[in-house]
Amino acid sequence: MSREVLADMPEGVSAAEDQAYYLSWFGRLAAELGQVEWGILLSARDGSVAAELARWPAELAGAVDAEAMLLVEEAIADRAGRFAPLGAVRTASGPGEAWLLAYPVLEGRDVQAVVLVRLAVASGAGLQRAMQLLQWSSAWVSLRLRAGHHDPADAGFALELLSNLLDRDRPELAGVALVQALARRSGHERVSFGAVAAGKEIADLKLVAISDVTEFDARMNEVRLIEEAMKEALTAGRGLVWPTEASHEAVTWPAHDALLRGGGGPRIETYPLFANQEPVGAVCFESDGSEDCGLEGSLESMLALSAGVLRLQQQARSPAWRRVMDVARTQAQGFLGPEAYRRKTAVGLAAVLALFFTIKDGDYRLTGEAVVEPDFQRVLTVPYNGYLAEAKARPGDEVKSGDTLVLLDERELRLERVRWLTERDKLLKKQQEAIAGYERASVNILSAQLEQAVAQLELVESQLERAEIKAPFNALIVSGDPAQRLGAVLQKGDTLYQIAPRDAYRVLVRIPEARIADISLGMKGSLQLNSVPGLALELELSRIHPFTERREGASYFPAEAVLHGDTAQLRPGMQGIASLEVGRRNLLGIWTRSLVEWIRLKWWAIAG
Repeated sequence: MSREVLADMPEGVSAAEDQAYYLSWFGRLAAELGQVEWGILLSARDGSVAAELARWPAELAGAVDAEAMLLVEEAIADRAGRFAPLGAVRTASGPGEAWLLAYPVLEGRDVQAVVLVRLAVASGAGLQRAMQLLQWSSAWVSLRLRAGHHDPADAGFALELLSNLLDRDRPELAGVALVQALARRSGHERVSFGAVAAGKEIADLKLVAISDVTEFDARMNEVRLIEEAMKEALTAGRGLVWPTEASHEAVTWPAHDALLRGGGGPRIETYPLFANQEPVGAVCFESDGSEDCGLEGSLESMLALSAGVLRLQQQARSPAWRRVMDVARTQAQGFLGPEAYRRKTAVGLAAVLALFFTIKDGDYRLTGEAVVEPDFQRVLTVPYNGYLAEAKARPGDEVKSGDTLVLLDERELRLERVRWLTERDKLLKKQQEAIAGYERASVNILSAQLEQAVAQLELVESQLERAEIKAPFNALIVSGDPAQRLGAVLQKGDTLYQIAPRDAYRVLVRIPEARIADISLGMKGSLQLNSVPGLALELELSRIHPFTERREGASYFPAEAVLHGDTAQLRPGMQGIASLEVGRRNLLGIWTRSLVEWIRLKWWAIAG
């Protein structure tokens, strides 16, 4: 979506001059940011893009794509910088990421223009620094749009100054960089900077840096005189020049006159620095009287921009509680301001909703992990030592009562049965002969041997009957796969299968330890299974175990529940979520209960 160059430029400024100015501005911005691929400046009017003012580099061709225009429109609508990632790239310092940045140029609440930049940074800190430089340097675009008479060299110096200030991690070092840069730029003999700490008054101003000295004693009389002159300019709220041709000024600015008589000057110019109408500090210029600071235009804007950076650094070094208070005060001022109707509406709506949920009751339902288990399980074991002949069921099979599950090898048992049948018949014949011969002692012995043979025969026949293992009821094979052991020797008591009834299930619900006081026997609820999302079964708590179990770092009380409804689709081991109906509770209390209890525990741990 291409744009034509804006036709209605400020009076007295040609389009060519504007192009040169903006290209110079983009060039210095790219030099400070590094690895800038391109930049485009778009003017805005009535909340939308009006025209394209400039693009850098000058030979950049092609239309602005839809994604970039959407980012520009978001920056205009929100009156704030917006950025979007474009993918991983290589930077001079290693792997990085390409970003598209859109920053609005504001005049009051109105968006004058939007700066659109594509660049690559190696870290989040680089992206933050890029946004800060865009914020501060965009003031030069705003000045050009309003007046159109600023030298591109001034814009370059401002960008360099802001970059140096942002690179300092302490307000004191930033103050030294400020006075040295201003002294070089203006050519004055001495430039001093005094700072007012965040949250302090003008009377608390302290001299921080002097351009022609590296160290100074705060107790020196000259230092005290410079501080008083700075306080005087801050109190006046405007720049002061001394001496002046107006005779009445001698009475109005006594601190500057005292500084002049104390060795300062012979020409003194002091300019206050403010950020959001709060005092940040002041800059004092001292010269031999042959030139002035030239602060009527660009240098005055430099000081205004520097004040914002210095205030940010002061706030960053201030204690955490003071930063919290500053944020709260800023938010309160924004909320009470005449243009904060959106914020007031949002807060009012939130208050109404909070009041509604405070007095409104709702259903309190307690949820917990649930597992479907058989109501009971039966173990089928090997009845005697022998060999496995055949296994007809596998885990997961459904069997009916009387179905054959396992066949044991019967060959040895049948031979054993024939042997004991023969032995019984032989002993029976001998017993009859002894009875016929009236051999009482032999009859008694043979009778005992015959009983033994009959008992052995009954044992063998009983084993033959148990060689075929059948299902005792309609069941599901839960575990066991003897088919993998065909022909193997089985010992009496070895497990063959574990079976469970097909229509008798219970649910094991894990209740969080912190919620066990809300649970009682007979409580009703519902079960939703992961494997059958459309099936919702009713349940009723039947037992609460008196012990806890650890699971994934948390403690739970197991509770058993009886299921009501169609259980044909259930299988042992199915998992889901059980929702128990505790009763009616306050909605706000339900939603904030975990947070309130956590705060109480932490407070108890701290306060004892």
